[in-house]
This record gives sequence, C-alpha cells and structure tokens, in this order.
Amino acid sequence: ADLLLVGAFEGVKSLNLLRSLEPDFSQAAESALKTKRFSGKKGESLSSLSQGYREAPEIYLAGLGSGEKFDRASFAKSIASLIGLARCRKAKRVRFLFESFLGGKVQAAPAAEILAEAGVLASYTFDKYKTKKEKDGGKFSGPEVLEILVTKKGAEKNLGRNIQEAQIIAEGTIRARNLVNEPGN
Repeated sequence: ADLLLVGAFEGVKSLNLLRSLEPDFSQAAESALKTKRFSGKKGESLSSLSQGYREAPEIYLAGLGSGEKFDRASFAKSIASLIGLARCRKAKRVRFLFESFLGGKVQAAPAAEILAEAGVLASYTFDKYKTKKEKDGGKFSGPEVLEILVTKKGAEKNLGRNIQEAQIIAEGTIRARNLVNEPGN
C-alpha cells in the first residue's frame, strides 16, 4: 500500500491497535497525544512519511471527533474526505485500519458497507467529454485499490458479503450518474 489511513476519536489516550502494526509511527503519535499536538478532534490530523514503515510508506492519523456523536453519516463523510486526500497524494493503493474507525453508533457490518460504497463513489469522475489533456499523460482518477485491514481473526469473513453488496450498489449508482451526465439526445 502507498498510504495507511487510521482514525482516532477525541480524547484517545493510547493507540494500542496501531502500536501492534506500526510501532515507530505509534510512538510519534502517542508523543503528539501527550503534548496535545493531536487530540483526535474532528479535522485534526497527523501524518508521517518513512520507508521504514511496515504497512505503507505514509501513515495518516485522522481525528474523528467525539465518539458519542460519531454516526454513519459522520463515518461516510470521513471516509470520503480521506479518499479525497489519497487522491491528492496520488496514492494508488490505500489501506484503512478498519477497527480504528469503529465506535459510537458505527458497528462493523454497516461500516464495511459504507467504506466499500464510499470508496467507489468518492473516486468517481465523469470526464468522457473533456478535451483538455493532462501534461503527464493522464489525470490521476484516484486510488485503484482500497484495502480494509482487519486485525481480529475471522472478522473479515463476516464483512465480505457486506462489502460485495455495497460495491454492487455503488456500481449501480455510478451507472445512473453516467446516464444522467450523458446528453439527452
């Protein structure tokens, strides 16, 4: 993966889940927590780039805000903005640390659906009739692969069906968007 995306709720004290995967980044992030440079407030972020990281050369820790107020809509907005960030950074393979986004009113099964659907929809662009060509041979349209990193054994089996259903719905939405964007005649 090119980019690992991790969520943190406001008031988080430690990043145990992240520590098991990326101890070096986790140490820096926990230092930022202690010095109040990062507290998990909505919109806050902490990013680091290093070829020594295991999961991806860049890790982005996103503040999700209060866990009590975090619902499906907040989760979908967070995922869409993070995919937009990945697009800006031209990351082709993006990995989400799934459990770091669970909390509040967001449970695993609906979160997997939202992540899959938002992943497909956030990378949508309709540029069939654009004539301006990009200098570098083509416009970067967004991540090619979204990986959901699940640390609990057996959890991925239960989420697979939810992800497939969400992808089918998102592809149907894209077909509808393409039809609407075509000329009427």
